[in-house]
Amino acid sequence: MSASPARGRRILVVEDEFLVAAMLQHFLEDHGVTVIGPAYNIDDALTLARDATFDAAILDVNVRGIRIDPVAASLTERRIGFALATGYGKEVVAAWADAPLLAKPYCQADVERVLERLFPIE
Repeated sequence: MSASPARGRRILVVEDEFLVAAMLQHFLEDHGVTVIGPAYNIDDALTLARDATFDAAILDVNVRGIRIDPVAASLTERRIGFALATGYGKEVVAAWADAPLLAKPYCQADVERVLERLFPIE
């Protein structure tokens, strides 16, 4: 595998399913990423979104029945890029239509594609 554009970056992960978060963390660490979190609920995600230092985020759209919108808004305010993870279609994230979409269930190739969108090589 060639050098990932995300190598050395810090990415916040918000995912309410432990095994799904662990798999995503593994995929990200394979690319040299340091994972912040994972946050398993909106309150923890908001705290990290406001206070932690990181380069980008991957946000589950629905965290324990609560939409991720307040976290996405906080990141937008801080000018931190993020991708949205969902098992549903792009229509569920219309408010954040410019964000890359990571379809669930995750696969390595999709994670790589999202990393390339979050950290384009210039």
